[in-house]
Amino acid sequence: MPPSKEKRHSISLINLPYRYGLLDAQVCFLKGWFRDTLPTIPAAQSFAVIRLDGDLYESTWDALTGLYPKLSPGGYCLIDDYGGIPACRNNR
Repeated sequence: MPPSKEKRHSISLINLPYRYGLLDAQVCFLKGWFRDTLPTIPAAQSFAVIRLDGDLYESTWDALTGLYPKLSPGGYCLIDDYGGIPACRNNR
């Protein structure tokens, strides 16, 4: 059985790397609008894990189109709002 709604929201994914000692020189947090910051990532950059928190369909789409091609084979793409915000599941 999945955790209760209250339990799910009490876990901050941004804090998990700190809690489990997963931060090192390979971890990168980018702050800013997806459409503005993602084009600045070098073309050769790849990611094992990408976590998107766009809140809206357009911003989630911007992040997917900017980052998914850089996802390593076998990597993980976590979309924070897919189950909670119906607009993030819309089809274009």
